[in-house]
Parts: sequence; structure tokens; C-alpha cells
Amino acid sequence: MNLSLFLLLAFLGDVIGTTAGFGSATILTAIAIPWMEVKRAIALVAIYHAAGNASRIFWLRGHVHWKIAVPFAAWALLFTAGGALLTGTLQAVWVQILFGAFLLLYVLSSFFSFKLQLAATPKTIAWGGIFTGFVTGLIGTGGAIRAAFLLNFPLEKESFVATSALIALIIDLTRIAAYTGQHFTRSQDIPLCAGLALASFLGARVGKQVLQRLPVKRFRQFILGFLFLMAVKILWGGIQSL
Repeated sequence: MNLSLFLLLAFLGDVIGTTAGFGSATILTAIAIPWMEVKRAIALVAIYHAAGNASRIFWLRGHVHWKIAVPFAAWALLFTAGGALLTGTLQAVWVQILFGAFLLLYVLSSFFSFKLQLAATPKTIAWGGIFTGFVTGLIGTGGAIRAAFLLNFPLEKESFVATSALIALIIDLTRIAAYTGQHFTRSQDIPLCAGLALASFLGARVGKQVLQRLPVKRFRQFILGFLFLMAVKILWGGIQSL
């Protein structure tokens, strides 16, 4: 893929992630997998995602709900490393199949407006952190799970995005360390990582402006349709490689 095109898609992915409240890492990972080895794609997107979450926290500072974010992130931190280390032991084709299956289930549950009904308690925060951390470490994306648990708490739109971003940033930094230790990326990727970080920062800035103005329902439906097609492509490609 042309580098400029890839960075443009990264920028648009973070605009979408900030505006719609989901999907920047999911979208870019789905785009990257057909063009590069799946573990490298997951590691590069983790760096991009970390930059985007740091940007969202900066642009939406003051909206973080600390009493939810801190314990949620603490539980996630414990399980992210385990999921990331497990990824290193799996064949790349199985990581691709797991990601495709997860993406497909995520899209279908979103289309049918599935909502996980749980009490807004510390127990829900703990289980949310455990599942989010492990799945994100394993396949590189867990925003859908994080959102499913956070939606059980009465958070305003900006608070939801900022709190989710803080949790995700801590998860991202943990899995980046694990991926780097397993050599998922190469020294030649440093310029690309810098470009992805810049694209993510700018995308979050634009997304923040759009967040308060754009009705996101139809926008989300369009993106979910795109993700459905990518999920089928990734899953089928992995199955054919077995």
C-alpha cells in the first residue's frame, strides 16, 4: 500500500474513532492486515492507537471519570500482558482468524443494537477490565468490549470518550511493550510509527470538533457496513490459508 494513502486512512480512522466513539484501531487493523503480516499490523496499530488515545485525553481533558477509569484500567493492565504474550505463541493465521471472527461478531451485535445489561458496580468495572485487557492484548482490538461495559454507567458523551481513551491508553502502552519484546515490529518501522502518531493526533483533533455537531447514527451504520465486508474478507482469507 502507498504510504501516503495508509497515513490518510489512519487519519480518517481516528476522526471516525473520536466521532463515533469506536473503531479507530479496528478500522486500521482491518485495512492493514491484507497488506502486511498480521502481528506486525497489530503492533503498528497499537502505537497509532496509543497516540490517538493520548490525543483524545488532551483534547477532552477535564471529562475523564476517574472513579471508573482507574480501577477499570488497573484490572485491564493485569490481563493485557497475558493476552499479548499468548499472541506471540500463536501462528499468524490463527491471529487473523480470531480478529476476523471478533470483528464479525462485533458488527452483527452493533447492527442489532445488542447492549450488555449489567449493574453499575465495581464488579462490572473489574470484569470489564479483565475481558477488555485480555482480548485487546490477544487480537489488538477490544474497544467494543470496553464500550459494552462502560455503557452501563451514566456517562455524558464527552466523558464516555475521555474515560474510554484513558483506559485504552494504559492497555496500549502495556501491549506495545509486550509486542516490542516479541519483535513484532522492525527498526525500519520507526518513520511509519511517527507518521501514524501524527495522523492519529490530527485525526483526534478533527474528530473532537465533529463530535458535538454530527448525528452519529447513520455515520455509525455506514462504518459498520464497511467493517462487515472487511471482517468477511479477513476471516475468509485466514480460513483459506489453513
